[in-house]
Amino acid sequence: MKISSRVKLPLKICSGSVNERNRYAENMLSNFVNKIEPELNKRDELSLQRIQAIIKETIPYRKIYVETVESNNNAGNNFLIHCNENGKLDALAVELETNKNGKIAKDQCNALYHETWHVFEHISNPKYLARTMSFNDYLTEKYLNFYHRYFYTDNKYNPKILTKKLSKFIEKFKDKDKISILQQLRYDLQEEHNAYSIAQKYAPENEDFTKFNFLEKKEIATQKLKDVFKQIRGKE
Repeated sequence: MKISSRVKLPLKICSGSVNERNRYAENMLSNFVNKIEPELNKRDELSLQRIQAIIKETIPYRKIYVETVESNNNAGNNFLIHCNENGKLDALAVELETNKNGKIAKDQCNALYHETWHVFEHISNPKYLARTMSFNDYLTEKYLNFYHRYFYTDNKYNPKILTKKLSKFIEKFKDKDKISILQQLRYDLQEEHNAYSIAQKYAPENEDFTKFNFLEKKEIATQKLKDVFKQIRGKE
């Protein structure tokens, strides 16, 4: 993973267990919530610039550049990884839908905490960034289209159909790419489950995120990864 001078990931905190790293990420989110809620209670809404400043204040590492941008063209709320012209990681970005005043209101906190969680989780788990950035443009496009069409969806959950779709999708790739895709799929599904569930703790919303079946779908990806490793060993 190539990193620009604006970003320095705190690798020293990433040697613990998954649970320890996630606790570290949630501690950052908790600190963010404690900083931002008093301001929202006073003003009812905040500018993207102020939210960005609070995120930076929350991260205990100065050389991690985070930017907050307005979502356009009905793109929704998103976490983005920005690279510079040399293909180096340059910023972690939170893209947010603003209200009619171009700001974030109190009733948008669930989405704000959801997307901000992604920032903190990636800081605590640099391997997520490393794997994502290892994909070339072709692999990224194919993977994201497949992921959003079949896995990041609240369509009726059918494990048999999903397993078949996944098998057909990965069969066209080389063994190393199959492994990378399945690992990425596992990470993405777990990460979204974490983002939804943790955001609900701080800003409950009526939407039932369990309809996405993230953890059940993760098990499908995990089993398929085991099958791929078994097939590869059989070729040796």
